[in-house]
Amino acid sequence: MTTVLSIAYPFAPVGPNLVGGAEQILWDLDQALVAAGDRSLVVACEGSRPGGRLFAVPLPEHETLDKADGAWCQEVFHAAVDRALASEPVDVVHVHSMELYGYDFPPEIPLLITLHLPIEWYARETIGKYMDHAQFCFVSQSQRRTGLAAFGDAPVIENGVEIQPFDREGKKSDFAMVMGTGFAPFRGGPLRHADALGLPRTVEQLKRFEIPVPSLLQQLAAENRRFHEA
Repeated sequence: MTTVLSIAYPFAPVGPNLVGGAEQILWDLDQALVAAGDRSLVVACEGSRPGGRLFAVPLPEHETLDKADGAWCQEVFHAAVDRALASEPVDVVHVHSMELYGYDFPPEIPLLITLHLPIEWYARETIGKYMDHAQFCFVSQSQRRTGLAAFGDAPVIENGVEIQPFDREGKKSDFAMVMGTGFAPFRGGPLRHADALGLPRTVEQLKRFEIPVPSLLQQLAAENRRFHEA
């Protein structure tokens, strides 16, 4: 039995049908590990729904992070990784995040870093410290050509997330709000984004900014349900 510790970007939830491609890839691998009888440990933000064991990273209270918030994020992220590594022997660490807050991984544990994002998004000072002992992985041939100088001749494992057939009726409200309000389409629409964040937390955030909460949203949040039921 193999134990894999997967590390997500700490501000994007991991689970089915959520907004981030890297997070969905992580979730797919997590599900496959559990199905195969292996151990899956996942460091991800609160509200994530992996099949394995979650070591949750709290979300910051502020929308815009200052220097103090950045230090707090580093502290809680390091603490979550510490808890995961201390919970049981880990055979490999698989990083899906572009931000590791300088965490010092044990040198005896193999470290795999999958580069999901455009190469120019990876700051040299962020990833540079891992160059000597990490195995990097590209997700496309074009990305490999771009990143060859920075990350060397790393292998390519083509990335991809299975896309469900478009449900015109079920997603009409999200489509209309994206077209009418300019909400970022890559987030799937405001209702899908609220599902990803969690409706109780969505209600909490609306109240904090003194935005009226619709009765349907309050009811779904009280019942711990979602707009788009899985």
